[in-house]
Amino acid sequence: MPTTPPTLNGQLIGRTHQATRAVFDRILAATGTTFAQWIALNHTVPGSPVPPATIAELLDLGLVCIADEHVARTAAGEARVAAIRAAIAASGERLYAGLTPDDLATTGRVLSLIATRAEAELG
Repeated sequence: MPTTPPTLNGQLIGRTHQATRAVFDRILAATGTTFAQWIALNHTVPGSPVPPATIAELLDLGLVCIADEHVARTAAGEARVAAIRAAIAASGERLYAGLTPDDLATTGRVLSLIATRAEAELG
């Protein structure tokens, strides 16, 4: 007996977010990277707001250095970013397997619209 697909609602969006975040956290854990470290390492560009403690952690790990008064990734930092991005891409391929480009585009439009409306309500 075929099942009826669930109607899009906040609970489904939350469940999806939690499940995909758990996959992402597993990817980070496998590389010994915290979420805060990933954000800092992934967005290491001059002027980016990054907590100083996180930068200190990345400096201690040899993943970033200070160059010309700016934070820059080291070769090890570039390798860590590449490894995490590759794992994210592979995970995405598995998670989105069998979904048509039209389904993905529609889902993206719907979720984007809902997020925009929710952000507008928050002011």
